Amino acid sequence: MKKHLLFISLISIIVFTGFITVKSAKEKKFTLGKGLKSGMFKATVKGKGGHTGDCILMNIVNMSSLDTTIYIEAGRRLNSVDSTVQDILIVKELPLLVKAGEEKEINIYGFCCQATNHSPSKDENFEIGQMADSNLIKLAEFLSKNPYEESIVQNAIWVVSDNHPLASVGSSDAVKRKELRKLHTLLATIKHLPVDFSWYSLTYKTDTARLFSGVADSLYGDIDYSLWKGSSASLIVSDERGHVVHRIFVDKFHNPNTYSYEVKMSVDGWPKGKYYLRLVADNQKKLEKEFEL
Repeated sequence: MKKHLLFISLISIIVFTGFITVKSAKEKKFTLGKGLKSGMFKATVKGKGGHTGDCILMNIVNMSSLDTTIYIEAGRRLNSVDSTVQDILIVKELPLLVKAGEEKEINIYGFCCQATNHSPSKDENFEIGQMADSNLIKLAEFLSKNPYEESIVQNAIWVVSDNHPLASVGSSDAVKRKELRKLHTLLATIKHLPVDFSWYSLTYKTDTARLFSGVADSLYGDIDYSLWKGSSASLIVSDERGHVVHRIFVDKFHNPNTYSYEVKMSVDGWPKGKYYLRLVADNQKKLEKEFEL
């Protein structure tokens, strides 16, 4: 009887272990990198013209005798053959069923990760490349699961790939700025910046010679503050030397309350550097926010 029970237990363990193994195997993704390395797949890449969105055309051939779902990885960096042309970072994972011996052409959702290079032209040649560095992979995987409008995605990538300001990932619309908080938190973590550093957004002048001018023209932001007694308050902006460069409001009476204020101001022509937004009431500093142009 004991031997019989032991035999049943062993069978149960084997079946259970087999189930776990099969389940784990099913959960593993067969990526493009693995497919190319094994020789089961071949792939070629060309530009469709432009550097954002569905800007890449990928040709994939299943060289094996098996119907296979292959995953195009978010975070793969497609290298331009011409060194003066931008590389493209794939930011949307794409599962693709390719039958045995089948050839497929698909659009790839990607963005420039070399802001100072030229935008790819139609039929631009790319190498299949490799996975990007860990920070770009982390960002790409986040963007694959959290879609944003193309301009936001592009600016977010440039923050990591080209060291653009975090404030370039923003909007003049207060509702959209709230929607960007998760993205800002990730970018601040990657760049080792305090999360509060992203309280504001900047818009930049256009430059026909460059994708990104780096010259800010407007600032938008949101601040919260509380005053516990009726007070006249002023919201002013000072430069690093303490000189007042802008007054948003002066001696504005406030009842005791908690306030949310949307900051909108032109910074056109301001010198680059650090600035401080300060709320002063009863000759005391009630709030200070730093920003940088």
